[in-house]
Amino acid sequence: MRLFIAVLFDDATMDRISFIRDRVHDEAVCGSFSRRENLHLTLEFLGQCPVLQMYEALAAMDEISFRPFEIIFDRTGFFTGDRGDTWYLGIRKNRNLTNLHASLHNLTSKEAAVFQGGRGIAFLQCL
Repeated sequence: MRLFIAVLFDDATMDRISFIRDRVHDEAVCGSFSRRENLHLTLEFLGQCPVLQMYEALAAMDEISFRPFEIIFDRTGFFTGDRGDTWYLGIRKNRNLTNLHASLHNLTSKEAAVFQGGRGIAFLQCL
């Protein structure tokens, strides 16, 4: 099973993200756009894992306490990968969010594959 730990958004935030995604969609020549229900901010990507590791990840999450944080989207950008460009909404650096990510990373003992310094939420992959 493919596991990751993520922040899910409230409806108002999902509406704003979807609005931006839809504006990009209207101008795009090509692309595969994330569905609304798949939008999230990955904090820790664990990859393909056995079911047992899911329970270990849940136990690790139970050990963490963190301060509430606000996510501010402040830019768009893209990075190029093997399968093409991926566009994202960038988030402003946030100490509480960074600390939460570090705690999760330390407890799950895996390399973070997605967070990469607070890039943001990918919503388009142009192949």
